[in-house]
Amino acid sequence: MNEIIFLIKSSTVDLKRYTIKDVQASSKRLDVIARCIISALIDKDKFHVNHEALVFLDKYGGFKFDPKKLNYNTFPKNELLVCDYFVKLIRGEDKEKNPLKQVETLSKGPVETIQALIKDGYEAFVLSEKGEPFKARLNDISKNEKLLFIVGSQTGEFVSSDAIKELCLTNISLGKKSYLASQVIRLIKIKLRG
Repeated sequence: MNEIIFLIKSSTVDLKRYTIKDVQASSKRLDVIARCIISALIDKDKFHVNHEALVFLDKYGGFKFDPKKLNYNTFPKNELLVCDYFVKLIRGEDKEKNPLKQVETLSKGPVETIQALIKDGYEAFVLSEKGEPFKARLNDISKNEKLLFIVGSQTGEFVSSDAIKELCLTNISLGKKSYLASQVIRLIKIKLRG
């Protein structure tokens, strides 16, 4: 079974005015990140133990969601709760009661993390609407035991940045249709299962 890491970066998330009553507007789209985390880690009634989510928020740093270190029974299963506990984790509130307390803070930025993972044997792919068709590359991708998928944001600025281009990674596309980041993650998981 493939080890899969989904790397998600957001430059917009801002928690200064965060309230659970209006997560979407008050966090500047932390709800999108929460849906990606849930999509990456959860499969029906269990964790995908070979999947991880690496989340980079420009204003708050990097975070590693590793299901091997999290408790499925206490892990929040909906985006509102993931957002709320994630905000508390970032702010250092209610540390012991937080079901995300095992989420690691990363010391490296996203580009350095990608470089380190490639050195560790991960095959990295940038998800882009202008990339090679995923279907055409599926056999090659499936053969790799360690996969890293870099998921773009709505603006696409990270995946099209010079820093990413300099890494000379393969760009792959799920088709001409635009998908939400969490949908992209689910589709990749479905396609890799065959």
